[in-house]
Amino acid sequence: LVLQVIALPDRADRLAWLAATIPSLEGSGIVYCLTIRDAERVGRWLVHNGINAAVYTGQAEVEDRLAIEEQLRHGTLDVVVATSALGMGYDNPHIRFVIHYQSPGSPVAYYQQVGRAGRAVDTAYGVLLTGEEDREIQDYFIRVAFPGAEDVDAVLTYLGGAGGATLTNLESVVNVQRTRLAGLLKILEVEGAVYQEAGRWYRSVSRWTYPADRIAGVTAARRAEQEAMVEYASTDRCLMQFLRCQLDDTSAEPCGRCANCAGSPLPEDIPAELRSEALRFLDRIGLPIPPRRRWPPKIDGADGLRETLEEGRVLSVWGDPGWARMARSDKLGGRRFSDGLVEAIAAMVGGWDMDPAPTWLTWVPAFGGGGPVADFASRLAARLGLPAVPAVRKVVETPLQKTMRNSFQQARNVLHAFEVTQVRTGPVLLFDDTVDTRWTFTAVGARLLHAGSGPVYPVALVDTSGAR
Repeated sequence: LVLQVIALPDRADRLAWLAATIPSLEGSGIVYCLTIRDAERVGRWLVHNGINAAVYTGQAEVEDRLAIEEQLRHGTLDVVVATSALGMGYDNPHIRFVIHYQSPGSPVAYYQQVGRAGRAVDTAYGVLLTGEEDREIQDYFIRVAFPGAEDVDAVLTYLGGAGGATLTNLESVVNVQRTRLAGLLKILEVEGAVYQEAGRWYRSVSRWTYPADRIAGVTAARRAEQEAMVEYASTDRCLMQFLRCQLDDTSAEPCGRCANCAGSPLPEDIPAELRSEALRFLDRIGLPIPPRRRWPPKIDGADGLRETLEEGRVLSVWGDPGWARMARSDKLGGRRFSDGLVEAIAAMVGGWDMDPAPTWLTWVPAFGGGGPVADFASRLAARLGLPAVPAVRKVVETPLQKTMRNSFQQARNVLHAFEVTQVRTGPVLLFDDTVDTRWTFTAVGARLLHAGSGPVYPVALVDTSGAR
């Protein structure tokens, strides 16, 4: 196994490197990504470049994952783009390369994944591509690994007085992501603090204290592992020796094969034409905003708002170069959104086959009115030749949606925050600068439909759902 590290902070550079390098490698391999979104995007990019790739994540059906494992085992795929869902249970001695699109959070995790290559072949490659987003993603995983004391207290207090509760019941009273809430209940069950019967959770009679010291110790250990991966990416020592020492192998000697021992085995240059194509791929406009079909069960006040929005479009994805970087710079810098973004959204709308076509435009308002969203919407409407109608007013100042951690809390946060003050009957473009949970668009759009508007088409500058 020949190890190599290549620092490519920009996603476009990494995509270009993958498209240039994978076709030159013998056999099949794996590209690991930290997030499902990145795995899906890398998979699409490789297929776009004629590479026989499949995407393997925990969201895929079990049958689909098993089929991909078999295809990889028999060499009928060039590459599988995977999250950590392709884990320790998978054994394939003929893997020729393992490439990490982003850095894992620990040397142990990296060693386990890169070690899938080279088990029964003469030469295999393990390449770590480091990106500018690595630490942000790792920080998120560390931050959400354990529930906070307040969240635990809220769950136990509710279960203690509720006579049992389902996971959905708990979502309505505890601001915790559903998957984290399910994990929290499993931890508390193992600790003996709760138990489950017939799909409902109950507080046990056992006394239980939040293990703050234990959790702090584990978190500190994960921070140390994170720093070890930063050191791995920059060390001039033998890469294999470094990893083995991190795994407490004090007898490890230099391997004589890695990039630090023998020079870079794979080229590190980025073909200019592929980088340009990767930038175009990342800036491809018109990513879908799927409509939400139903409100969370038992949420108060949604019974009269059952109308469904049309599929929308978003210009870019937070963290990408190009339009997303421009929008992020303007938004975080408190500046007026640039005219270039108006032109880009107008081009996206111009290439979007909406039937029936919108006849007016409105926007998701800020509390108190005005602001950059209203300004941008007015400029966009003028560019499209549509009337800009201030049809909606925000009547409640709500917490930011990104602070709401599950679907019930997100929906409730915006359900009663808006009212329609005027409406036109034709189809309408509904603009907001960002889209994250989609509940804001759902709440505003449903009220427009309920008030008598035509079909509602959401449109946004940036998808921020991966920026949590």
